[in-house]
Amino acid sequence: MPDYFSLGYTNIHIVDKPYPPDKMAEARAVNWAVLSGACDKCGALAQCSTNSNFKPAAFFPCMIKKTEFMKEAGGGA
Repeated sequence: MPDYFSLGYTNIHIVDKPYPPDKMAEARAVNWAVLSGACDKCGALAQCSTNSNFKPAAFFPCMIKKTEFMKEAGGGA
């Protein structure tokens, strides 16, 4: 198995089927927010963690990161 970190990878995501780029960026962003502790500092954590229909606002840390990931991938915002 290759050493992915030595290849420059910082995240590896395994998915069950193809997803649109915006959904992949959102999944990466939420993963980042949980692991970095951004979720713990977010005022919407109670809603986000209990309401499956909750849509985070664009100014929440995870959605800011999603926009960054979309730009990196060439998908805009």
